[in-house]
Amino acid sequence: MTFKGILTKCILPLLVVGIGVLVMRTMSMNRPAAEKKQRINPGILVQVSPARSDSRQILVSATGTVQPVQEVEITPQVSGKVVEVHPQLVAGGYIKKQEVLFRIEDADYRLAVDKAQTSITQAHSEIAILESKARVALAEWQRLYPSAQEKPNPLVVYEPQLETARAVLAAARTSLEQAKLNVARTEVSAPFDALVRSEQLAVGQYIKAGSSIARLAATEAAEIVVPLPLEEMEWVAVPRHDRPVKGSLALVRKTSGSIHQEWQGRVVRSLGEIDARSRMARLVISVDDPYRLRQQDTGAGIDLSMGMFVDVIISGKQLDNIVSLPRIALRHKNTVWIMDDNDQLRIRSVSPLRFERDEVLLSHGLAGGERIILTHLTAAAEGMKLRIQAGRE
Repeated sequence: MTFKGILTKCILPLLVVGIGVLVMRTMSMNRPAAEKKQRINPGILVQVSPARSDSRQILVSATGTVQPVQEVEITPQVSGKVVEVHPQLVAGGYIKKQEVLFRIEDADYRLAVDKAQTSITQAHSEIAILESKARVALAEWQRLYPSAQEKPNPLVVYEPQLETARAVLAAARTSLEQAKLNVARTEVSAPFDALVRSEQLAVGQYIKAGSSIARLAATEAAEIVVPLPLEEMEWVAVPRHDRPVKGSLALVRKTSGSIHQEWQGRVVRSLGEIDARSRMARLVISVDDPYRLRQQDTGAGIDLSMGMFVDVIISGKQLDNIVSLPRIALRHKNTVWIMDDNDQLRIRSVSPLRFERDEVLLSHGLAGGERIILTHLTAAAEGMKLRIQAGRE
């Protein structure tokens, strides 16, 4: 190989590499030292919500079925042919208190009254005759035995006969009262303002005493039996015989299509037992005028009819200075995560008083306005640095 070839292939590349290393070392030695900056922890992004402190009336929600406050089965006390029936004595009809439901033919019962009166007249006559005979017999006995000290034999002066006659008179008077009572019973009246739920009656029909004729439900008020969990009972005022307090107010609601109807009611009593299967107590809500019969202008709407399934909201106790927060903010073992004034996480134990659908009410442990952390943190620790998501405070 020639000298020129050796120079081109070996010496020249080595010279170029050496010059490059020399230049890089020179530049590295002349470069200014990198400035060290301290890293700042901005904190973990969280969503917060302020705790609200205010007064709160507890609302207890329930459902129940409407039933009549009073219901009776009409049965006649005497037998006979029906001669008159109230035009509203049909299923769904409304009848006022003391209006005559139906009348039974009373001819036979009036004859019984006349017969009893005749028996009384006869008994009076018999007593008058016996009393006259007794006076004559006593006078005759005194004439025959003027010096006798003992009284005459009762048979002599008709005492047993008089007792029998007076007993007959008393029986005749009883028969008259019974006959008059039977006449009155041929006319049957409504015991209260009522809705006719069912009837089996027609003019000319022969009915027997004690047979079921109709079923009436009172319209003055209706009742709704609502089951409640035992823990809800402490919030509701329930009248008792030994505790004459006013029951809690209750709002009864029913929606049918586009019509929304509400009725005002009140808790009137507890059934005093726990359902064996559901383990719930049962309260009775009373609603006045469920059929709006006493209202001047009923307008469009629906009646609170028997058997209707309704929603009930009971206005329970009033609580003051109660702190409320979203349920998702309550952590394990009744703790709450708080973002303090230094934007650090604090873990606080609280005392839940009541759980609402979306909120939890606290009696103490928090103050109104404190920032409650809603975000779930995998490794939450006391003093952790936090920052609020923009627009989330």
